[in-house]
Amino acid sequence: MFVFKDAYRDCRNAFLTAAQAAGADIASYRLPGHDGPDGEGLFIDSALFGASHAPGLLHITSGTHGVEGPAGSNAQTRWITAGGASRLPDNTAVAMVHAVNPWGFAYLSRTNENNVDLNRNFLPFPDIPPTPEVYGDYYNAFRLEALDEASMAKVKRAFGELRERDGMAKFMNVASGGQYTHQDGMNYGGVEEQWQTKTVRSNFDRLAKGRKAVGIIDYHTGFGDYGDHVFLKFDPEGSEALQRTRDWYGADIIDRKTIGSHNEESGDFSQPTYAGLLSMDLVSRAPNPGSCTAVVIEFGTYPLMDLAMHGIRENWVRREGAADTPEGRQVIEDNFRMMSPSDADWQNKVTSLSQSHIENAINGLSAQLYE
Repeated sequence: MFVFKDAYRDCRNAFLTAAQAAGADIASYRLPGHDGPDGEGLFIDSALFGASHAPGLLHITSGTHGVEGPAGSNAQTRWITAGGASRLPDNTAVAMVHAVNPWGFAYLSRTNENNVDLNRNFLPFPDIPPTPEVYGDYYNAFRLEALDEASMAKVKRAFGELRERDGMAKFMNVASGGQYTHQDGMNYGGVEEQWQTKTVRSNFDRLAKGRKAVGIIDYHTGFGDYGDHVFLKFDPEGSEALQRTRDWYGADIIDRKTIGSHNEESGDFSQPTYAGLLSMDLVSRAPNPGSCTAVVIEFGTYPLMDLAMHGIRENWVRREGAADTPEGRQVIEDNFRMMSPSDADWQNKVTSLSQSHIENAINGLSAQLYE
């Protein structure tokens, strides 16, 4: 029976043990200058399954946001232990990149060791997008003064005022799309390429070289109904890439709206216009970008407002240097459980759904190469 793992070290050990047993070609990259909570090394691990010369490559990443790492990690390991590599068609290889953000995975943080949101850092540096002019209002609104009810209530009021003033679409863009001016703020994308970004890019370039077609899955948690999956798509309507996404995973899944019910106060949801996404950057780096099919897959946990407030509390703890206090550790653990529930039913749903994602992508990619 498959056992869901939570901690970075346990997840890494399970992933590597399974990958080695399956005969994968493994490459491990150690984060320089940082160790884990128990002194262990922190690594991005890459495992390649199938023929190295196969014309198709499915590239699957986990832990881009460290605190969300267990879902994607267990999805990867479950596929390996279920014998996925032995079922690969001759024309398709699978690359699994485990723990894009190993520091965040080990220390239960969304961001990396520099408070950089890595899923806003895949940019053509030194060029970075402008931070919205109104972001200062959001930075002040999200800047918790203390871990007390009065401070939390003040932030919630500010949320409502900004949503009413700017509308939901603009609110989501400014709050979540990425910002590059406030290093201690939320969704900070950084002003230079991070080690993790450079490592993922160079590893992808190595793996994707010479491929005719590439599929990309980047696993996350948060958005969506509890235990269900949501596909965030970034290709324009009418594009071949979006049509392939529908063909692979099912139009009913790709086009349904399941996030709005989780924004209980506004009743709707607008997908932000994100900057610096890992998945879209890898598409641009592929040998044939027009033959790429990329998705971000979210596993739903809790309502958006609850997720935001826990994230703001965690940001305060790290900003104030309180991560090692009893109160700080509890805040960090609470935020982790908002993104990675300990509920066995949720964990079982995640691992079950993920297997269909991976198999559908392999079948779709293989069929694409025969067209």
